Amino acid sequence: MSDKPAIGLKVPFGRLGARMVAPTDSLARGLACGCECPGCGTKLLLRQGKKRLHFAHYNAPATNRCVELSIHSAAIQVLMEAKFMPLPLLHVEVAKRATDLTEVQRSHRVREYKIAYFDQCLAEVTYTDGDFGTIRADVICYSQGQELLVEMWYTQAVDADKIAKIERLGMPAIEIYLGDLDLNNAVAEIEQRVLGSTQYKQWLFYPGVADVKARLEAEVDANLAHINERHAKAQEVRHRKKRSWMRSYWSKCDCIRRQSGRNGKRKQ
Repeated sequence: MSDKPAIGLKVPFGRLGARMVAPTDSLARGLACGCECPGCGTKLLLRQGKKRLHFAHYNAPATNRCVELSIHSAAIQVLMEAKFMPLPLLHVEVAKRATDLTEVQRSHRVREYKIAYFDQCLAEVTYTDGDFGTIRADVICYSQGQELLVEMWYTQAVDADKIAKIERLGMPAIEIYLGDLDLNNAVAEIEQRVLGSTQYKQWLFYPGVADVKARLEAEVDANLAHINERHAKAQEVRHRKKRSWMRSYWSKCDCIRRQSGRNGKRKQ
């Protein structure tokens, strides 16, 4: 997350008290809006641009970090207030090719598409354990005794180290991509990605998937072994036939040469 000044880039959300707000007519203009940047804490002014209202930093430049944390915090707020989210289906597939290039494929649908409703959503939850260290989750959603870890990302996806910790934690986890938003319509776009679509969501971990994948791998490998064995036997039959044909061919050639030699001696 860069602190480099983002020239001409404006934060799409400001923090007003404990809430993230978009620049709207319901707020007072200028510093009277009472908002601050969620990234750097600088006071924000509400200004009227050529086409729409926007926030501007007061006596400080906006940075990429300001924009990223603004979007990130707004997305977390959307989920925590709505307490529901469509979750994508989870499909595991294993495919390999045999020596004769036949593709062997096995698949299993672990879970279907579902709109999940939550009893409670908590932001910035930290888990600490001797086995996996410390994990800080953007949101933990609770539903009927079950937990779901949710990560939001704008420029950098969840890294392999954190995914490994989540796997050791054993909690289902999903990430939501918030990049490439139309910042002029940020509220609607964030709501669509968090609440209205699974297109920008991806499972980071789901319990039991490793076992399903191992089972599919075993089935594919067993099928591959059978196909490869059958292919090897067919190849050996073809090779034997070819060798037999070659012996027959060269035998005929020897006969022709010997016959030609005898005919030549007779003519002499």
